[in-house]
Amino acid sequence: MLIEKLREITGELGWSFNIGRGHWQNLIDFPDDTDDIFEDKQKYFLHLWKDTDFILNEYGAVIKKVYRGEAILCVRSKIDDSDYNYKYENNIRHLEPLIESFVESFSICEEFKVDSIKTVEVENIYDNNLDGVKIKYVISNED
Repeated sequence: MLIEKLREITGELGWSFNIGRGHWQNLIDFPDDTDDIFEDKQKYFLHLWKDTDFILNEYGAVIKKVYRGEAILCVRSKIDDSDYNYKYENNIRHLEPLIESFVESFSICEEFKVDSIKTVEVENIYDNNLDGVKIKYVISNED
């Protein structure tokens, strides 16, 4: 249920969605758009994992689900970019406001509530040399 909503929201934002742990994400061969300006680069939302907590009432019925997981919002980069400052200025810093758009998309969704988001910058991950932001989320919905 949550994965389908993530796929829907990222599609509406124009991002490419993929699901799988890191070793599966590493197998994808993304098109090379590293010479394009940031606005023209494809944004990738790579969903890595999700755990679900079932909150029960006094009768044992599920009243709420709490999802904890991680994803990476990223773009292609070159491993030989001059330094981290270059990667930050040309890729990572432009992705941070996009995460706010992602969270705002959930705010209009009655089904789910974003309880928390934590981000960590990443660079040169996987064989495609992706730069971006790892998103650690807690999202809930009540039955």
